[in-house]
Amino acid sequence: QSGSFAYIANSEPFEAEVMIVAGGGGGGRESFGFGGGGGAGGVYTTGSLLIGSGQFDITIGSGGGKGDNSQGGDGTDTIVSGSNLHIVTIGGGGGGHSAASTNPNSGNDGGSGGGGSSATVGDGDAGIGLQPLSGSNNFGNNGGSSPQSNTNYGPAGGGGAGSAGEDYNGVSVFGSGGAGLTSSISGTSLQYAAGGGGTKSGQSTVPTPGSGGGEGGNGNGRNGIVIIRYEGPTLRARGGTLTKVGNDFVHTFTSDGVLYV
Repeated sequence: QSGSFAYIANSEPFEAEVMIVAGGGGGGRESFGFGGGGGAGGVYTTGSLLIGSGQFDITIGSGGGKGDNSQGGDGTDTIVSGSNLHIVTIGGGGGGHSAASTNPNSGNDGGSGGGGSSATVGDGDAGIGLQPLSGSNNFGNNGGSSPQSNTNYGPAGGGGAGSAGEDYNGVSVFGSGGAGLTSSISGTSLQYAAGGGGTKSGQSTVPTPGSGGGEGGNGNGRNGIVIIRYEGPTLRARGGTLTKVGNDFVHTFTSDGVLYV
């Protein structure tokens, strides 16, 4: 349900369900189109965050660009900052590419790490998922790794918020991206922050709704999102796209903005 609702200025702190997702990493790509999947943006989520009165600035992380004979670009951070809190989720790591003369075969570190992509020059190491280092309620995983291959290019999957990216098996099967987190915070059950699959340009892994990391070979990372949901009937905040789910109000930010409480 969407529409107009009467806003009542709030002086008392209230509890809200919150999900904050950073931008996903782009997939890597080398000259033949092979590349590791991008890592999903890091996720912070909790069913009970105490929000006080004031102004909360929200910066939405951008997805990293797909590689062009290079690693994929890293996603950027999503930040929520205000009077009583400061939360940062880390952009996803870009995926590796196969034809590297030095070491960009490896996926980059990020909220979730990018997938490696090996060639004859060396292993494609997994990017490291950094978001869990921020403490409880923070989610991210490593990308998949890819052992050196003398005959095959080997792209691995990027890490997702729910699981690590899949390794390249050393023969022919490319690694799938890690699973995201399934949530109904918006009123609809969706998967957020899944990793991109390792693949080749022109081919595709099975698409994942709400995917964060770009597929290897041809995929840009997706932008981040912030969702804040709390119980009605009192509308306690302004900002973002406002919807109503049952008795709850939901504020959704897909671009930079301000939540006024």
